[in-house]
Amino acid sequence: DKKFKFKKIKEWVIDSKKNCSKLLLLLKKREVFSTLIDNNTDSRLLANKNIYPTPLFKKNDLNWGGYMGTIESGWEALGNFSLVRHNQNKSKKKNNQILISFGGADPNELTLQVMESLSHIKKGIKMLLVIGPLFKHKKKIESLNMKMGHRFITIENCYDLTDFIINSDCLVTSIGNTVIEALALDTTCVVISNYPHEGIDERRLNEFKNVTALGYYKRLTINNNLLLDAVKTYVEN
Repeated sequence: DKKFKFKKIKEWVIDSKKNCSKLLLLLKKREVFSTLIDNNTDSRLLANKNIYPTPLFKKNDLNWGGYMGTIESGWEALGNFSLVRHNQNKSKKKNNQILISFGGADPNELTLQVMESLSHIKKGIKMLLVIGPLFKHKKKIESLNMKMGHRFITIENCYDLTDFIINSDCLVTSIGNTVIEALALDTTCVVISNYPHEGIDERRLNEFKNVTALGYYKRLTINNNLLLDAVKTYVEN
């Protein structure tokens, strides 16, 4: 409390999914305008403004119980919060390229599962594979790729995928920031969920014409062709 000169602070932005009630109460006491980013905890009711930079957010999913602050969401909020801009009129060239990206960690090692499925894509299609900084299965990926004759071009130490997304005909990814960027950039997506509770986001994603949400990743082990057929729809037709 004593470390900050609160009178000089015009706005305090908090980008956290954790309960921030203590900090928000302090800011309210010091009359500092507070903005909370993408937070679903009850602490959001203490913030002056809540921003949800995703077109998947629906206000009625949460109980706002008399909240009098500002709520921003959708493409406009994404544009204000990100360098990526939504462009509905963007024309895309067919580059015969697939991008595979499962975030920084890929906790369920979906990359390996996708490699097995997409190894049957015809040879003329280039497949780029992003290895995140926290991948514990990097050696497994490299070993499998070697067995497949280096069918996949690996990308490492890349913190801005915008150009790769723009130049790809299809992105294979999980639910997260990357799929939102792809929607904004009008790149078709095949989405696999890491967790069963992501069903609501899957249904919302399927409302977009250029997205196929395949559901919980364990479903793919039952039908090996589910992912392959979905991707072929976008790159081989």
